Amino acid sequence: MDRYLAELKAEADSLYENTEVYGIAGWEKKSVRNSRLYKFCRDLPKGAELHVHEMTLLPFERYIEIIRKNAWISLEEGDQCGYLYAENNPDRPANAVLLDEVLRSRQLSADELKNKLTMSGAEKKDGLWDVLNRSLYAARGLLTDQELVTRLFEESFRYAWDIGILLLELRIVSKGDEDYASSY
Repeated sequence: MDRYLAELKAEADSLYENTEVYGIAGWEKKSVRNSRLYKFCRDLPKGAELHVHEMTLLPFERYIEIIRKNAWISLEEGDQCGYLYAENNPDRPANAVLLDEVLRSRQLSADELKNKLTMSGAEKKDGLWDVLNRSLYAARGLLTDQELVTRLFEESFRYAWDIGILLLELRIVSKGDEDYASSY
């Protein structure tokens, strides 16, 4: 097994001049995801995913595909630029635009959206907790859409099962409505 893993790692390392490239910042790159090492590790039983937020378990591309037709995004520069809202959210800014239209019209690319909603290596100069909190708060405006949140949880649980995660320690941000919360 050790020789096999060493072979897979050497194969993955040979794809890059600097093996740090496929570290935290590059795990989603197709060349990494298509490597035999990634596929091998993906198929291993994981046991548990500890301290996972409802908006962070799915791969970003899958997350966007689920929300894009039901999410509104604020594109006006300011503190809420890039924040997502459900249509029924009373806090949705009047200038928010349907995410699907923004992506189809290329007002915002998927990469630009990802940079607004996730932590990136470029933001290391900012305080880590500030970046993390902004990333988590950016999608909280979706939590007023029970159907969408339910679908995200269902897809997240399927994904976790598919990659061998058998236990999730969820950190759920609830909207505080007992009927809504009890539906989970």
